[in-house]
Amino acid sequence: MVLPVDVFIRNTYLHQQAIYGLDSAPVKPGGDKHSTIGCRKQKMMQPQVRMKKLIHDYILVSDVR
Repeated sequence: MVLPVDVFIRNTYLHQQAIYGLDSAPVKPGGDKHSTIGCRKQKMMQPQVRMKKLIHDYILVSDVR
């Protein structure tokens, strides 16, 4: 039985790579209000934009068939 850990150790040996780890996590949860990622909430499309998109997608799909 070959476990993923065995494969990892074998590959590090074959490729002569050192096995290392980080002492502390480089990314930590913070309470900073200014996020690097930004707002993760999905934006709701306005009804007019949603209808245009649906019509556009329907026309593209019907042209392909």
